[in-house]
Amino acid sequence: RSEERFNGEFGYGCNVKANHIPSNTYIRYHIVGSLELVFLLLDDFDFTGDVSVAEKYLLPIAETVLTYYDEHWSAKDPKPGKTVFFPSQSLETWQCPDIPAKVSTCVTNPTPDVAGLRAIVPRMIGLKSRGIDVPDAELSRWQR
Repeated sequence: RSEERFNGEFGYGCNVKANHIPSNTYIRYHIVGSLELVFLLLDDFDFTGDVSVAEKYLLPIAETVLTYYDEHWSAKDPKPGKTVFFPSQSLETWQCPDIPAKVSTCVTNPTPDVAGLRAIVPRMIGLKSRGIDVPDAELSRWQR
């Protein structure tokens, strides 16, 4: 296979920097799609009420996505319970061009990510009362 056939960001021929940050600024910190997937899975559960499907697919994916957000952005705002999402980007439009990231040229607290988390976290917390076997440790972390 020729490396020219790939965009060089993920998979074969990957051109990711040593610090695992993609060189393509359009996708460097564009991860809000993971929140969209969780939202769709929550909607599926609301529609079908299928506990077994929710436990098999929704719960593991949501736990992974929320853990990523929790662990990736460890910078905390001085206000209790607040997190600073930096470095980040807002959709494909507002990018973070520099490596390492600079506050002056990067997005902080992108609206799509903040809104996505505000939309799914309360719904995830409510799953236990709807018959989903949510581990107490996860519930506790989501309620922080």
